[in-house]
Amino acid sequence: MFEIVNIVRRNRESCYDFATGKQLSIWQHYTAVVMVSAVLASLFSKMDIVLMGAVLTIYSILIGFSFNILFYLLSANKVEKEVAASLERTLRIERLHKLSDELFFNVSYFNVVSIIVVLLTLASFISFLPEPMLWALVASSPRFHSLVVVVSPILKTVSAWLGFVSTMLFYMLLIESMYSFVRTVGRVSFYFRLKMQLQSED
Repeated sequence: MFEIVNIVRRNRESCYDFATGKQLSIWQHYTAVVMVSAVLASLFSKMDIVLMGAVLTIYSILIGFSFNILFYLLSANKVEKEVAASLERTLRIERLHKLSDELFFNVSYFNVVSIIVVLLTLASFISFLPEPMLWALVASSPRFHSLVVVVSPILKTVSAWLGFVSTMLFYMLLIESMYSFVRTVGRVSFYFRLKMQLQSED
């Protein structure tokens, strides 16, 4: 659990303009994610089984791809600092090392969020199951008719609210994971461009 908190914290710390070092406002991003998710959950409150199947298929590919990047970052040889290198080149090598360390936490964050998306999607399949047998027997019994009349609207209201909250959470994590994926891919491309520039100067 501590490692997950550390991954989230380190990913948040990497949200800055790499060229200027200016920290970006992460709370504006979170506010936008919550608002968009609330709108989507209101418009599409019922999870579609086709969407769920597509999410599981796409994320199984993306998670595998991101694990490959993690293994590369762990096994790749970093550009070594050179004793006789100029100050500018030394600073560029240090920036490259810093970006490599940040990318490890960016990819790890994407994996954590994506795995939660997959688990939520699998859990959502419960909503497609038939009505529980025990409740069906109780509802059909004349003896419990008055209880069913009182309890049924309450259960429907609670179920509707839980459905809205779980759907909104699903969209929040879905948007966050896709944003994290696009951002990480951009930073990985930037990392390889910097590394190739340094290697071409050797």
